[in-house]
Amino acid sequence: MQTHGVSFDHEHKTRLAFVSLTASGERDFEFWEKSPADEQLKEQDLDTSFLAGAGIVHFAHSFC
Repeated sequence: MQTHGVSFDHEHKTRLAFVSLTASGERDFEFWEKSPADEQLKEQDLDTSFLAGAGIVHFAHSFC
């Protein structure tokens, strides 16, 4: 497994996501964490030359 491009934030925690199903079968999301690491990510934190050569890039962001 290649981990180049993975970075760590030692000041902010990873957001916790809880997913459940409603009675109608729809997904329901709840996110816990004040000032999580994903909200601190800035463009200069990304290695764009690495991303340009990647076959697959997965990025997730929650909208609370």
